[in-house]
Amino acid sequence: MILGVNGIRLVGKRSGVGRCIEALLNCLADMDHPFQEFRVYSPAPIADDVVLPSCARNIVLASALPPGLWEQFTLMRAHGNNDLLFCPTMSFRS
Repeated sequence: MILGVNGIRLVGKRSGVGRCIEALLNCLADMDHPFQEFRVYSPAPIADDVVLPSCARNIVLASALPPGLWEQFTLMRAHGNNDLLFCPTMSFRS
């Protein structure tokens, strides 16, 4: 099973939501879970100071769309029906 994660809050300056996503992924990596892979989707590469577990990979989905539309269209289309998509963020207003 694949766990997709909306990593938009891991791009640029991280706030509480971004730090929570990072901590959650690292905790999940140390726990028993049904996932073979974590896919962290983002509209730009995640900064080097973000520590992702070895089972997670950043998938950059570049788009000219504003952040809210990126979440609604680009992210949803990329992950498709692959198991579970975790979106721990509020949508941006366009």
